[in-house]
Amino acid sequence: MMKTAKVSIAGRQYTINELPRKQNAAWRDRVQGLFDEVTGEIRGLPEQEIGSRVGAADLIESLTRRLTGSVDVIVDLIFSYAPEFGDDAQRINEEAYDSEILEAFWAVAKLAFPFGSLIQRVSSLTASGQKADQTGESSRKASGGLTPKS
Repeated sequence: MMKTAKVSIAGRQYTINELPRKQNAAWRDRVQGLFDEVTGEIRGLPEQEIGSRVGAADLIESLTRRLTGSVDVIVDLIFSYAPEFGDDAQRINEEAYDSEILEAFWAVAKLAFPFGSLIQRVSSLTASGQKADQTGESSRKASGGLTPKS
């Protein structure tokens, strides 16, 4: 069953639909490519200790260059994932707050990355003090008979 996420941007409510598996994978690859660019830049910095002023300044300069345009990149990622924004793209770019854009990105990321809901469930179990179901005896036998030694 397809999941959805509701977001509010620039005074309007949108329902974003989860994309099919292959489209999700393509979108995740695009996000991964952006992270690879950032880590590549960091790796490309002169090999100096980050503890030195020059090394720290180079790192900060590189990250600042990336971060100053990051909201624009995130907007593009949201629009590429969610056709639901369609004709509102220009209005969103003019009226939306950066905080709304970031909230929408996290909503999209939860739809696109399959482990998002799993992490959320584990977090809620941990917060409520419940333990996750443990594997039963029959499962241990089916997986090679591994049983804990007393």
